[in-house]
Amino acid sequence: IALCWAFTSHGFGLSWQQARALTAFGWRNHLISVQNLANQQLDQLLLSLMVASSQLGMYSIAVSYAGASLSMGFGPAQQLFSHLSQYPSFTYERFRALLKRLLITMAAICTATWIAAPFIIPLVFGRRYSDSILPAIILIAGGPFLAVDALLAAIWKAAGRPLEAAK
Repeated sequence: IALCWAFTSHGFGLSWQQARALTAFGWRNHLISVQNLANQQLDQLLLSLMVASSQLGMYSIAVSYAGASLSMGFGPAQQLFSHLSQYPSFTYERFRALLKRLLITMAAICTATWIAAPFIIPLVFGRRYSDSILPAIILIAGGPFLAVDALLAAIWKAAGRPLEAAK
């Protein structure tokens, strides 16, 4: 009923120009998303071939904990991609200012997450998983670098050069 009402009251039209633009936008975004997803899961696949399942479990806990803070570095990149897809002009000065704010924010988030790891991991997952604290801290240390990578990838995607971001 809601769909019928929407089509009858708002009309339905298809713009091939808009469809092509949305497809191009989706393709650029999808390319980097697949690369990021593969990158995030490939390590666990390879580790499953090299280490005992208990060690892989500890690593998985570390990845889960670190992922909470690391995912915050991707928000500005998604926002920038959305903005640049609509308004392609972005000055080097604006990029440097954004990069500076991003690095300061990620350093604060990662430091807080790093300090909290010895308390949060045993509290949430149990004391038996305390061996995952060190891998979590190591993963968290890479957070600011991953955020910069995401920011650069967003710029390349929005500029229509997603393969540079996937390299």
